[in-house]
Amino acid sequence: MKYSILLIIMISLFSCSLERNNPLDPKNNKSSFTPKAVSNLNVSYSFSKEIVEIDWDDDDTAFDFYVYRSLSYDGHYVRIDGNSPPSTDSKYDDNGQNDDGSGGVLHSGKRYFYKVSAVNSDGLEGPISNFRDILIP
Repeated sequence: MKYSILLIIMISLFSCSLERNNPLDPKNNKSSFTPKAVSNLNVSYSFSKEIVEIDWDDDDTAFDFYVYRSLSYDGHYVRIDGNSPPSTDSKYDDNGQNDDGSGGVLHSGKRYFYKVSAVNSDGLEGPISNFRDILIP
C-alpha cells in the first residue's frame, strides 16, 4: 500500500512537469494553434437537390471543418461523416445521411440544428459555433 501511494505521487510529480505549448493539442506540436471559431453560419434548403446547404465564413487559417447536426438546439450534436472532416471548403451539403450510412433523407416537417468548427492541420479543433436551424418544408 505504501509503495502504491509513493508510485502515484511520483507519477503525478513527473507528469506535471511535461512542457505543453497547448494543453488541448493531442500531438503536443509546439507550432500548433487553436483555430478561430467560424462566423456567419447560414443554412438553407435546396428544393431541387433536397439537401440542406450550409455555409460559413472563416479566417483562412483552418485546414478542415467539422459539421454537427442535431434534432434539438440543446440536444446531442453528432458530427456528420464521423471520423473524417466532411469539408475543406466553407460549405457543406447535408442530405441527412448518418455516419453509419443510415438515413439519407431529410424529413419534411422536422427541424434540424447545425454547428460548425474549424480544424487545423494537426487535427486540433477550435471552438464550435453557435447553432443555426432550419425547418424542412
